[in-house]
Amino acid sequence: MVDQAKRHEGRLVSWDDARGFGFIEAADFAQPVFVHAKFLRDRHRRPVAGDRLTFALGVGRDGGPAANDVELAGAAPPPPKAPPPRSMLDVSRLLAAVAILVGAGLTFAIGRAPIWFPGLYFVMTFGSGLAYWLDKVFAREQRTRVRESMLHFADAFFGIAGGLFAQHVFRHKTRKRGFTAITRLIFIAHATLLALVLGGLIDLPAAAGR
Repeated sequence: MVDQAKRHEGRLVSWDDARGFGFIEAADFAQPVFVHAKFLRDRHRRPVAGDRLTFALGVGRDGGPAANDVELAGAAPPPPKAPPPRSMLDVSRLLAAVAILVGAGLTFAIGRAPIWFPGLYFVMTFGSGLAYWLDKVFAREQRTRVRESMLHFADAFFGIAGGLFAQHVFRHKTRKRGFTAITRLIFIAHATLLALVLGGLIDLPAAAGR
């Protein structure tokens, strides 16, 4: 016997689409409620586990509760999207940042530069990374952004490793081709500078006095 006057609501906890039946979990009942595809109002839309359903209560063949006149009340929430995988370009930014810092440290370690030279790179790495982080935060909060020219200046003034590291970690400023092109040029300039210092082609003040 079906009580059409009262409708119940529950969540579809299992569904065998090939056999056309499943079970509903509802607060009104201590045991799962059987549901068959022939009692669905919408035969064109097959239910999936997680859907919320409303139904009238009937009695199944085994005497247990069964759903009749079943209607979809709410679709199951979509599964959370997995973050996109890191591209080789993302990894190359991190490797480039590490290469800059290692190169800067080597200039002092082998006596090609005084301590202030790699010190600038390490201090400005933090400064540039902080500027990118603030710009990311301001963008989310819809506040006044850090100017792109300031980010480029921080990168160019020995902070390129921080800029590259921040782009990798925060995924910030990585889709604007004009911005990334300038970042690439700044990296090339600093990589060239470090190569010249390491090769002894540029003599920095106080390097020989170590």
